[in-house]
Amino acid sequence: MAGTRAPEEKKDAFNQFWQAYSRKFQKLKARAAWDKINPDTVLAARIVEKAGLWAEHYSTQDTDKRWIPAPANWLAGERWDEDLPDIYIDPKEAAIAKAKERGSNPARGTSRVAANDDGELPSVPQHEWDVGPFSPFGTFGAEIVASTVKNPDAQTEEVVLTIALDGDPYKTVEHTMLTQCQDKTRQFRGRRFLDTLAKLTGADRPLKDTEELHFKPLTVTIDRGLIFYAEPRGVAA
Repeated sequence: MAGTRAPEEKKDAFNQFWQAYSRKFQKLKARAAWDKINPDTVLAARIVEKAGLWAEHYSTQDTDKRWIPAPANWLAGERWDEDLPDIYIDPKEAAIAKAKERGSNPARGTSRVAANDDGELPSVPQHEWDVGPFSPFGTFGAEIVASTVKNPDAQTEEVVLTIALDGDPYKTVEHTMLTQCQDKTRQFRGRRFLDTLAKLTGADRPLKDTEELHFKPLTVTIDRGLIFYAEPRGVAA
């Protein structure tokens, strides 16, 4: 329920939410989401109360803050009306469960085999493939449902994206890219992937957190170990 409230009163209510919510991330986006809801006094109090309950719930489970929804997403999804979430030990398990809750999207559900799928291997070495050798070929509706950033050594940063295909949380591929490494060609390719994804999903550029890419519709084409991203089907480039 939205309502007309004095600016200072609205600001105070948002600040109460911000203090109550357990993850302090992207405050400006959270404020924009709050202002879009424009809650009246009753709804604002309910949101703040539920934010506190979620925070307490996550605290008792010692949950890593990376797996707590960003406050802007929590508000936009009206999560205050939901039951307290299940807590998962495995972050990928949590991402798959979240994707399953969303259900499949028939509008993006029909895959097609790539036109140049002739059974040959990619022309690049296997260690430079974007996805694993058993990944499906073709073009799919897709969403990134999880991401991790790893540092195998002091000179290397590796980003791994878990991508659900055709709205099916159990039909996933992992795209591994290097965003910092001694091989500058591979580093450039990895950073270009992230910049392309930020542009396609409306995330900040340069990208600050890979979570900003999560659960945004995309089209992906997988061709013999390589992956390509585009606008979701039906959206003009």
